[in-house]
Amino acid sequence: MNRIRNISLTNLSGVVILASLVYMYCFFKPWNNPEKILREDVYGYYAYLPATFIHNDIKLERLEEFGGVVWHSTTDDGKKYIKYSCGMAILYSPFFLGAHLAAQFMDVEANGYTYPYKLALVIAVLSYLMLAFVCLSKFLRQYFIDRTVALVMLVLFVGTNLWFYSVHDLAYSHAYSFSLISIFLYCTSKWLETKNFKWAIWVGLSSGLFVLVRPIDIVFILVIPLLGVNNLNELRNRFSLFWDHKLQLLLMVTCFVIPILPQLFYNYHIFESIINYSYAEEGFFFDKPKIFKSLFSYCNGWLVYTPAMLFAMIGLVLLFTSGKKFRLLIWICAPLYIYIIASWWCWWYVGFGNRAYINLLPLLSIPLAVCVSAILDRGTIWRIGFCAIILLLIGLNLFQTHQFYHNYIHWTGMTKETYWGSFLSLKRRQLFYEQLREPDYQKAMSGIEAYLEPRREIKFERHYSFDEKKLLQKSAADYIQSETTYRGEGALHFPDSTKYCYYQKVSLKDLTNLYVTAWVKNHENFTIALAGEEGSNFFRNSNQVAKSDGDWDLIHLNAFFLDNITIDTANLFIWNQDAKEFWMDEFTIKGYTLSFESVDR
Repeated sequence: MNRIRNISLTNLSGVVILASLVYMYCFFKPWNNPEKILREDVYGYYAYLPATFIHNDIKLERLEEFGGVVWHSTTDDGKKYIKYSCGMAILYSPFFLGAHLAAQFMDVEANGYTYPYKLALVIAVLSYLMLAFVCLSKFLRQYFIDRTVALVMLVLFVGTNLWFYSVHDLAYSHAYSFSLISIFLYCTSKWLETKNFKWAIWVGLSSGLFVLVRPIDIVFILVIPLLGVNNLNELRNRFSLFWDHKLQLLLMVTCFVIPILPQLFYNYHIFESIINYSYAEEGFFFDKPKIFKSLFSYCNGWLVYTPAMLFAMIGLVLLFTSGKKFRLLIWICAPLYIYIIASWWCWWYVGFGNRAYINLLPLLSIPLAVCVSAILDRGTIWRIGFCAIILLLIGLNLFQTHQFYHNYIHWTGMTKETYWGSFLSLKRRQLFYEQLREPDYQKAMSGIEAYLEPRREIKFERHYSFDEKKLLQKSAADYIQSETTYRGEGALHFPDSTKYCYYQKVSLKDLTNLYVTAWVKNHENFTIALAGEEGSNFFRNSNQVAKSDGDWDLIHLNAFFLDNITIDTANLFIWNQDAKEFWMDEFTIKGYTLSFESVDR
């Protein structure tokens, strides 16, 4: 019993993190999914490994021999190159080599892209993350009590978009950067405490790697002179410390450079220059930072999709009075880093939430811990209330992650309408795609804020008020009555036992959308349906309420036709699933083509 009581809450939170990761990996089995792990940016990160160790073709001259996709760019004189740095490849490499060795003894093609290599990347991110949480918790335990650190660990993992980039897009750089910066933070604190050569080596290696993975993370090097410094006198003492231990500092710088050397060799091999900016027209606009939008925009604003970190923002203010030894570090590093990432041309960083902020989480764990500690010290009611709010915010983060995974939250075009229309819902709104506002990428690269606005060209529109018996479908005339209407003098009344009614054949030729609306009373079993002709598997239906007015609800269906659907006509009908009584009025059918036009903001 005493052993159980002595179990550290921080260690328990680590077990929960490990168990949840293992469970999610076993549940999704991403190594068996061809569209998971090796995808998009990861194609570029990863390409160095098969190019170097399997094909001996770092110039990518024989891409047809590769067993998978390789994202690459081409210079003006036709040279192929990988625009991403080799930092992620270095982090993958021990696991890649283990998988390559294993593939030799298995009945699997050892080309770098089969399932052993994908499984190796799952083991890689799990290993780096667990090392990160061990180091970050050890760092925080030097300054905060056990319960505070345990709660901070859980909030960082399941309460932020780190969860998505640890479980789903797990081979992206963000979980790795989080890990390297967490390790760096702990090693720096240990070096400042012990002045030991071992810690100097780890400080240099970890910082060299996270800068190689993402060069703007060089901002976090400020941890070395600023950690624990509260005023200018202490800052002078810190630089005196560097001078007194200049041999260790030189070792630190040497270890910083070592991981970067492969990239310099690669640049020289491809470009005949050790320094090369590989992102071409992509760049920063430091005179136009989108700080507020990067934090609060519905288009991937970080705090919109990671609201639990609002407590870290509160902690930034609490540093005035608490945690003074971190004040200078956090107040300089955090705003500087936010300013830099908000100045990037793609300030919304396509993905779930603003993924660039994940790299800042190790540093923000400090003000988060300050805030958590202050609240937990205020008494039982405060603790209960705070824990309830944290649980709700964690639940919201996990739910929104689930929505994003199933495309109910868009990766780059969310608006106020689409966000609140999808809030806590697992049904996509009928006008979801039309209410998205995707940024114009080409203009954004030039520093111009522009969005793709929808343009509708109406091909036909039909409206039925049912005020008189002039209907295309004569059978519907028998259902017209005037006692219960939404507007005007007539509406259709369908008694119970009527399961399918009000058929119309509609032309879909040259359309991208067919939009149908109807005002309905007793809509619970009312569904607008559109089905292809016999032999076609095309089917769209909706019972979604667009808006309500008293006892009446506006039900709408927006059928969007993909390019690969070639259907000239379809049957439009009402499906009364449980055959219960309902009334219908003001029925509208609108066919149109939808296109998007760039509009400057």
